[in-house]
Amino acid sequence: MDDLARRIEADKTRELVGFVAEGKCASIARAVVAGGNARAILRDRDECAALGVETGSTLLHVAVRGGFVSASKLLISQGADPSIADDAGMLPIHHAAAADAFKVVEAMLDAATAVESARPFGVDPRDARGRTPVLTAAYAGEFAPVMILAEMGASLAAVDDEGRSAMAAAAEGGHTGVCEVLASMRAAQLVKSRGIRLKL
Repeated sequence: MDDLARRIEADKTRELVGFVAEGKCASIARAVVAGGNARAILRDRDECAALGVETGSTLLHVAVRGGFVSASKLLISQGADPSIADDAGMLPIHHAAAADAFKVVEAMLDAATAVESARPFGVDPRDARGRTPVLTAAYAGEFAPVMILAEMGASLAAVDDEGRSAMAAAAEGGHTGVCEVLASMRAAQLVKSRGIRLKL
């Protein structure tokens, strides 16, 4: 590949990063379908870093943090790997949980079951601080992701590396709504796990 071709390819991949950051699905699709380096960077943190994507993120991290559901699904369908962590050890699902992007959380959970990966992440992956997506959502005060994750079987009893549970994290942050949701969902999980039948 000569210098001109390399520059054109670099411009195309930089353009793709911009499309993802803005959630422009049609433009993302055109860039990825065109092939070349655009498809290759879907799984490459180093390539993304060279293009100015922050904190060791992939393009999927960028789309998820922006709350772009359709763009996130499109990237996954084109080969983006939802089990790749950023420099903080956070998977895209952690960012979705923290941003109250509950539709993106659902997309990540669908990806967890649909994408064949050497490192499947399930509903309770841990970041570098030992936080699961439920813990991340509790720290951020976001109750919708907590509910979705709990319904998918995420542990509400998990603690992070500092020994904080989701309930403790939410209480510490003054997130009373999240505390109420956690108490209700935790009770439901305990009832289900012990096979208790409630009389109505």
